[in-house]
Amino acid sequence: MTGYDDQPLIEALRALREEPVEPPPGFEERLEEHLRRELRWRVPARRIAHDRRVRYGASVGGVVVAVAAIALVLRRQSKRAAA
Repeated sequence: MTGYDDQPLIEALRALREEPVEPPPGFEERLEEHLRRELRWRVPARRIAHDRRVRYGASVGGVVVAVAAIALVLRRQSKRAAA
């Protein structure tokens, strides 16, 4: 038992199902634009997740970024020690 009465929520959802609701003007265009933006990111992300060559490339890229960051930190430390 949740201690919450679900019946009013169920009744409200049933009422929505029985009454067709017209979307506001411009809704379809906004929805299409939103989906287009989402798909722009999903396709490359899916490719990275499933294509072995791209995953290896991303791994190598990550290693290069990490090495560069470590090199910057060590360079700053050596400059501070020299000063």
